[in-house]
Amino acid sequence: HQACDPELINGLTANTRRLSNYAEQLKFLYKQELGEAEQKLTAVNVSEEIESLVKELKYHPDAQDKQVSIQADIEDRNFISIPIGALGRMVENICSNSIQASKQGKSVSVSVKSQNGRVFIKVEDKGHGIPDSIK
Repeated sequence: HQACDPELINGLTANTRRLSNYAEQLKFLYKQELGEAEQKLTAVNVSEEIESLVKELKYHPDAQDKQVSIQADIEDRNFISIPIGALGRMVENICSNSIQASKQGKSVSVSVKSQNGRVFIKVEDKGHGIPDSIK
């Protein structure tokens, strides 16, 4: 009987959650295409959502393979109204792109700030950037 590595369990849990989210996204997009999806807005705690996402991204296969660290600077208690799951999908997609564009050993930074009643989410990396030809 061998003891399980907590880091391995956390990584497996995060990747399983990410796969489940992808399945839910595909199901939603399919329903949306059929005109059956309802775009109901709900209050989302941006800070908690992004903090949870950052924890999961630390176990992203590309982040692990390239030893890309994920840094976070998140202000507490920022809420917005948005369809359920939309915020996570958007930010996860941007962060995944940043991880893939990053070189070995670099970092991706995610910050959440509020100013004048607005919430700003910023994702930064040291990757090669988007070529001007496709911007």
